[in-house]
Formats: sequence, structure tokens, C-alpha cells
Amino acid sequence: MLASHYSFSCGNLLPALAADNGIAIFGEESGGGSCGVCRSYTAELLPYTLSCYYKNINKDGEDIDLGAKVDIKLTNITHDDDGNKQLDYSDFYDLDNLGELTAKHYASADSSAADDSTSDTAASSDDNRSSSQAGAGNMLWSYIAVPAAIAVIAVIAVIIAVKKRKGPAENKDGSPDHEEK
Repeated sequence: MLASHYSFSCGNLLPALAADNGIAIFGEESGGGSCGVCRSYTAELLPYTLSCYYKNINKDGEDIDLGAKVDIKLTNITHDDDGNKQLDYSDFYDLDNLGELTAKHYASADSSAADDSTSDTAASSDDNRSSSQAGAGNMLWSYIAVPAAIAVIAVIAVIIAVKKRKGPAENKDGSPDHEEK
């Protein structure tokens, strides 16, 4: 997964969740934020949203609000003609290089996993630890999935209500329009 400092809020949350689930992050550390939004109402019952006090954490219990760490850095610092520093993002678009880096990253992860499985028989305690870590990740997903599902249902309900309110199309004389356009 590619991330940059321009990846913030939900763009930060996705790489953080991906990293928790063993997906490699390429690029640069994401911009931070974790889409913690609270909904409230004014005295006139007008809804508004604002950043809130919820804290999203990774499977290790660390706050993800400061950005997701990268596995492989892709940005380079260059200098323009006046000597000013600039970030070079050209490696973000080099698909051949990204493919090679991905293959190397997962090949080394596969070989270290194979070494771990043959080294000793203490895998059962590791399994217990990883299942408790997976539980923390699942809890984080539930904080995201439930509000997202509610939002989707609300949008669908609004679409249905608007369509019902409009009613069937009518001709100029007031008769229903049954022709398909």
C-alpha cells in the first residue's frame, strides 16, 4: 500500500489498519489523524460534526493519530536550481520498482515465517498472543464498520425518500408519463 504525508484522516487510518494486518506500507509516513468524528446538535436541533475525543490505536496499543510508519521509504530529497529542498515522489510511480520491492518484502517475510515455524514448539503461546492482538484489530474495525454501515443505510433511506416524494413523472396535461426515455 502506498502512503504519503498527504494521506490523512481516513487516508491515515487505512494504512494503519493495513499495517496491523501484515500489509506492507510503501512511501512515507502518513499524515496522521484517524477520522475521529463526533456528531452533535445545536439548540435548534441542527446537526453538525467535529473532531472528537475518540482515540484509535493499533494492535500494539499505540495511537495511530500521528501517522502510519512505512516499511519501505520511497521519497527522496532533491534540490532545485536555487538549492531549495524538494521531495521527489517519482518512485511512487515506478511500477516495475514497486513490483520488485513488494516481491522482496514478502519473500523475506515468508522466509522468516518458515524459520519461525521450524525453530521451536512454542507456537501455541504465539497463537494465543496473535489471537488477542487480532481481537484488538477487530475491535478497531467495529468502531469504523458500524458507523459506516449506518451512514450507507441513511444515504439509501434518503434516496428512497426523495424518489417517493417526487412521485411518477407527469406529462404537461397531468397524465402519467409511461414512456421510457
